[in-house]
Amino acid sequence: AAGDGALNVSRMSMPLFLHPKAEVKLSDRYTAGAYLQERLQELGVIKA
Repeated sequence: AAGDGALNVSRMSMPLFLHPKAEVKLSDRYTAGAYLQERLQELGVIKA
């Protein structure tokens, strides 16, 4: 807070993207790998 002696120092933030291993079960329907494949197909990144 202002006035508590803190210096006015710039800082930087960066995004961090994490992905589970393909075999991780996300739900009864999906593993992480199956979900990723489906999404990439829906987005047109890969072909079915």
